[in-house]
Amino acid sequence: MSAIQNPAVDPGFMLSDTPLQPPVKPLPLTVRAKKGDTTLVFASDPGGFAAEQYRVIRRTLVEKYPDGASILVTSPTSGDGKTLTATNLAWCLAEAGMPTLLAEMDLRNPSIDRLLGSSLPRPGIESLLENGGDPKAFLRQVNRMQFYVATARDPLENPVDLLTGTHLRDFATWAKENHKWVIWDSPPALTLADAAELSALTDCTLLVVRARVTPKVLVERAIELLGSRLQQVIMNEGSECADSSHRYFAAYYPYGARKQK
Repeated sequence: MSAIQNPAVDPGFMLSDTPLQPPVKPLPLTVRAKKGDTTLVFASDPGGFAAEQYRVIRRTLVEKYPDGASILVTSPTSGDGKTLTATNLAWCLAEAGMPTLLAEMDLRNPSIDRLLGSSLPRPGIESLLENGGDPKAFLRQVNRMQFYVATARDPLENPVDLLTGTHLRDFATWAKENHKWVIWDSPPALTLADAAELSALTDCTLLVVRARVTPKVLVERAIELLGSRLQQVIMNEGSECADSSHRYFAAYYPYGARKQK
């Protein structure tokens, strides 16, 4: 025979009322286009030519990855427009109603907050990568869309330990399980080893180059470095190049955006 102790009379067992903690929610972030802004194309000119070019890229990605994917966006060097492209691409995917997370991994030179015109009221993603925690506490939700951003607060001189640590892998797993698309804004591929480390955690890589500015030899080196993970090359200020082994998309953005009349 087994005996069951009654917690109401057992002095070794005490019941206590513990209030439930409210779930952590991403802070809301409202992003509006500034006068003359040609960078955040879905805020400034959602019906323009540049926005349509991003929708073409979106269609290509959806056909390639119908269940969504994690995508690394990088460039050969700085100044090619990778952060602007990553932000607009994430916005474009979220515009279609697909849960999308934009994660800032360029920890040496964070710039997404400036691009969105916001200040970070919570600790940056570098704190999550260093100490762990609930990822939702580090997110913000843009314009009530299914568009979430995790940005860095302060630039780090040497974030290698964070980019190779277990907290990053945990965050990458969580991000993919809770979002259809995860866009990683990576440092340039040729100047730092960070992009190669991050590429191993993602499904594919997009390389952003600037037409008539990024030296051809650097584009070739970046393509060779990224190898089979490279899926597409996005060309700013360019036209579609049919004679390349990689397809080039002409975004006409962010430098000298053109509108069709």
